[in-house]
Amino acid sequence: MPEEDDNEPHIEFTVQYDATLAQTYFNESFSVAESSGARGYDIYEYTENGNISPKFDGSMEQFYQFNNADKSEIFALIYQEKCDNYPGFDGMREFIRDTDIANNPIDALIEFLGESYSVKEAIADEIEPALELELESRFTVINTTGHCQGDFATVIVNTAKYEKRAGCKLEGKALQSLKTDIDNLFWNQPIYARLEIDDEEICLDGMLSNSYRWNPDEIIQNLKDLPRKTLDLIKELIPSEPEYAN
Repeated sequence: MPEEDDNEPHIEFTVQYDATLAQTYFNESFSVAESSGARGYDIYEYTENGNISPKFDGSMEQFYQFNNADKSEIFALIYQEKCDNYPGFDGMREFIRDTDIANNPIDALIEFLGESYSVKEAIADEIEPALELELESRFTVINTTGHCQGDFATVIVNTAKYEKRAGCKLEGKALQSLKTDIDNLFWNQPIYARLEIDDEEICLDGMLSNSYRWNPDEIIQNLKDLPRKTLDLIKELIPSEPEYAN
């Protein structure tokens, strides 16, 4: 332990929520997948500072996986929806010609879904033909809520790309951990914390195991090797809660 000094050190704390850094983190982590305008809510894609790319382009082709779709079921589903425009046997032949469904059933399905349904319906798992065909989404959907009534947003995450980067399945604890991160990025502010001891400045926020939660005991534990007089002053002066910066 360092030697004691009879002179009392000058101690000054700066501990506050960092709104500027919160906005920076948010901008780096999300892009708008679909904007609903002033009366609705936007749907965001988690991009992790561009590390999960390419960004969602709003198409059904990118949202769903079509590898396992049954080709005969595709024909039946689409024709059922469009049969009024193609009546009778001749109408069916015209339907096959117009959609090229015999040669390219997946392309016909993608076009049909894009014309008939919205991305928001796909994300909400409300598209009946997709449910009947058991199409799997390429995205994990996470709903996040804040501290006030009306604080709500929907976030989509490219499952395969996230799992490749994270090295684990996006389920269980990994999914809960990501949801916590998203909740913090949307509704909370990270902590900026500095300690001045005479002319020396110490970064305290790097000592926090959770940058969104101020923990004086954790800080004191990390400073335990300071001289006893200094440490006693720190224990006396350390803020119990961060301030909100102007």
